[in-house]
Amino acid sequence: MRIVSENSEEDLARMRAEELLRYPLRQLASNLMRVVRGAGKPYEVGIQAAAVIDVFENYKSVVGYYPSSGEIQEALSIDQEHWDEFTLAQATIVAGSLQIAASELAHQPTQVARGSRELFEGIQHIERLRERNRRQVSAPRKKPRKKTP
Repeated sequence: MRIVSENSEEDLARMRAEELLRYPLRQLASNLMRVVRGAGKPYEVGIQAAAVIDVFENYKSVVGYYPSSGEIQEALSIDQEHWDEFTLAQATIVAGSLQIAASELAHQPTQVARGSRELFEGIQHIERLRERNRRQVSAPRKKPRKKTP
């Protein structure tokens, strides 16, 4: 019995090259974020950067061009599909904080202000959620009616 794949050899090689992008990009990005906050492993940055260059070169040799912005962003994105409202508000705080840190590194005061706004929007969202939860918990509850025969 012969199984025929709908993907060509080129398609399979491209998909494999895309898969190989994810891990080294994420390792470098996460370590850089930790280093900026004062932790992480600064001594691994060069090794991780070289690994990213290697997978980019491999990708180019397979596909014919370097990964697109969309492919890079997808490799670095965090799936938020199943996050609840509170976690999404936390993510807004994190995004604002990352914007502030990146903008400070690049000496971009306008972008620092943008990050600050995003950070405070997330904080305000959490405050609204907490207030809503407090009201729900402290609201008087109606006693269930007794069923009459």
